[in-house]
Amino acid sequence: MFLDAMAVVLPNSRICITGDSDVPAAFGTAIMVSNHFAEADWWVILMLCRCIGLKGSVKLFLHKSLHRTPFLGRIFRLLDYPFLGDSWIRYRARLLAFLKTFNEDTNPALFLLFPEGGELSQENIRQSIEFAKREGRPNLKHLLLPRTTGFNASLDALRASHPVVYDLTVAYKGYKGKIPKIEEKPSLPKLWEIITTRAPEEVHVRIKRYR
Repeated sequence: MFLDAMAVVLPNSRICITGDSDVPAAFGTAIMVSNHFAEADWWVILMLCRCIGLKGSVKLFLHKSLHRTPFLGRIFRLLDYPFLGDSWIRYRARLLAFLKTFNEDTNPALFLLFPEGGELSQENIRQSIEFAKREGRPNLKHLLLPRTTGFNASLDALRASHPVVYDLTVAYKGYKGKIPKIEEKPSLPKLWEIITTRAPEEVHVRIKRYR
């Protein structure tokens, strides 16, 4: 109901779906991974799932700081969103136990992960490069180096329900891939701007499905 109301009130974007597989299905468990251009990527994916009849099935991984946020924190808890803390060792057992409860659930559940951990910015790119050097991993040109801990943990916890993996690539019409300097105004609007005044004309989402 919340997504329906927001979709009516806020500016709309045309969502164009491409790919070599079906759209996410309304049964079983699934893990959706996506690149992370802008703050509003998760909003675009929620709207996409609303359009294909999965608006109540998506579970966003959220930081624990949002758990006790007035009003929103309660909504997130009621929606069964999993929360992550800064310490993986501390929160691992709690998260895995929570995810395993979905193995016996007959309702569809799609867990949305952004492996890059944050949107493209100069500061996040700097941290990604430093991490790649320390770990001896490649320095990517158009993405932040993805983190695999949450993804692997989700697969392990949901393995009994044979989860499907959906790989989503999000691209905004008119965005040329330039990473703005810190002092420049970003070419992609912030979340609040996107959902109120500067909704992009088109958002393209490419979907690839893995069993």
